[in-house]
Amino acid sequence: MTLGSGGWSSPVVTTTPPRYGTEVEMDNTLVVGVDGSQPSRAALQWAARCAERSGRRLVVVHVVDGAAERSTTGHPDLRGEELLTTERLSAAAVAPHTEIETALTVGDPVWAISRTYPDVGAIVVGSHKTGFLRGSSFGSRSLQLVAASMSPVIVVPAVPESTARGVVVGLDDSPDGRAALVFAAREAHDLGDELVIVRSIPVARGEHLRDADRERDRAVASLEAARRRAESMYPGLTIRSRVVHGPAAPALVRASARAALLVVGRSQAVSAPAAVGRVTHDVLLNIGVPTAVVSDGVTALTSGPVPTRPESRRSPAR
Repeated sequence: MTLGSGGWSSPVVTTTPPRYGTEVEMDNTLVVGVDGSQPSRAALQWAARCAERSGRRLVVVHVVDGAAERSTTGHPDLRGEELLTTERLSAAAVAPHTEIETALTVGDPVWAISRTYPDVGAIVVGSHKTGFLRGSSFGSRSLQLVAASMSPVIVVPAVPESTARGVVVGLDDSPDGRAALVFAAREAHDLGDELVIVRSIPVARGEHLRDADRERDRAVASLEAARRRAESMYPGLTIRSRVVHGPAAPALVRASARAALLVVGRSQAVSAPAAVGRVTHDVLLNIGVPTAVVSDGVTALTSGPVPTRPESRRSPAR
């Protein structure tokens, strides 16, 4: 499913207990949204490869947009069934040993997916967004889904690099940042990749040069603590750490340019987190590699129409 442009509903914020505060077993399901577009096919191919490598279950979902259904002729349910059949076969060709299910539902794509799958391993969607759009207002449905979902959301660019390796995680002190570290360590372990932990610090100039050493020392100490935590969860995991200089969003984009996956927390705020933090907002609008956005489960937007419960079908495990 391509999450391109779309409007906002009036946001309502809800709270739940943290999901990643401790090392708990995470759900083993990848949900991928499809709509027949090229970006959604890229997301499907990426999710299928990921499921095959990690031994996860794959659920392929198509949402018949309620507004579109009222304004078109024909049988949208039938077209949706045909699309799901085609996309399931495509996924099976890439992931012959993966258990694949399909699901068809009706409603607004953002709310249908986020409400139907609130606690899966990850939701995967495609995006055609490119280019750095600093200061842009929320207009991308990718951002809407990130804000609405309690599950991690992985946004895949239209042409992801299939030979890229390594999982890069942006480290910060927020609850969502700590959740991102746990998620990234698990992804690196399950995919057999190395984990690269990145901490950004400002570029020091003029009178602030004296503070640069202290800032770097704090960053190094934070990276070392994160390394120890990841090693305690997954002994034997290959871990590297880096301090990068400059604004966090472009620094993370540069650091992950050749990575298989970039992981960031949904909000970088230590208290009263926003629905989507500025760093995450800018990273997604400049997306270059598959990017996972993870929340500790503290806040999510919950507005929009309640979707029709999907009908699920399972293909035989291969």
